[in-house]
Amino acid sequence: MALSVVTFASACGSSSPARDTSPDAAVVDSGRAPLPQRDASRDIEVEAAAEAGPPDGPPSYTSACTPLSQQTGTAVNSTHGRLDGYLSFVVPQGGEKACNGDDSHVHLQVRVNGIIYDVAVDIGTFTGDSNLYEANMPIPGGPWSEGWHDLGLSYPQLGLHSTQFTPEDPATLGQKIQSELAGVNHVSIFGDGYMQGNGCHDVHYENGTQDGALIIEPLSPQAHIMFFRFSTQTF
Repeated sequence: MALSVVTFASACGSSSPARDTSPDAAVVDSGRAPLPQRDASRDIEVEAAAEAGPPDGPPSYTSACTPLSQQTGTAVNSTHGRLDGYLSFVVPQGGEKACNGDDSHVHLQVRVNGIIYDVAVDIGTFTGDSNLYEANMPIPGGPWSEGWHDLGLSYPQLGLHSTQFTPEDPATLGQKIQSELAGVNHVSIFGDGYMQGNGCHDVHYENGTQDGALIIEPLSPQAHIMFFRFSTQTF
């Protein structure tokens, strides 16, 4: 199902290099990576928003990560867009390589129409490499609707400026992402699609029209959004 958008451009194209997505092993974790205790103040915000909007619903996680070799979806069929689905598993920094784990990303496994898709969220390679800004606002691009949507996202049009972002340590940022996702069911991710169609990456500022972001509690009237930029990016 495609969504219409008025304020966000949806042009295609990306300068990001393709990533190797062909692991040769089919080994899986023995269980879902343990997530830190969720911040109590965030729970209060979520409960307050839930009173005015649909509930997120109970999560449905897999007991182990799904190897990339078994992720056969093709729904991510445009260069940039928004993936709306259900969080299935979180592969932490340095996690199982067969599940696309690496040292500079947290990988979300998102279930869309019964199929698992990989989402690579950059956490950087050194302190200050990746910068974070968080805000609560209505989900950009229209309501959550399961599937991949050909939508653009613009940090500047949302009123964001690079000076608002805080430099992060990769390991600390990885743990923060995991903590924010603890107990989450619905998610939405803006990013650049893999050529294979089975996931997306570049979940950060790109060019002011095709930017990426991680959206938590997208059913809430005030979704919680994690915006990312690299230290070399200014806007």
